[in-house]
Amino acid sequence: MEHDTWTFDFKNCSVSDALIRIVETTGIDIFTDKPINRKVCKSYDAGTIDKILKDLFRRENHAMVWY
Repeated sequence: MEHDTWTFDFKNCSVSDALIRIVETTGIDIFTDKPINRKVCKSYDAGTIDKILKDLFRRENHAMVWY
């Protein structure tokens, strides 16, 4: 699964809402230490989950666990 690629289009949603969509789409459990309300407008085309999560969490000081 770590090499699978995914496509997402997030338009003016919070990082927390983006994570919910990722969980619903991929079935991967993702936990954060608190909600992240920063808005994102990002599209990912055939991105791996680790790269998408690293990009979404750029400039954030939060703990995240996913498996």
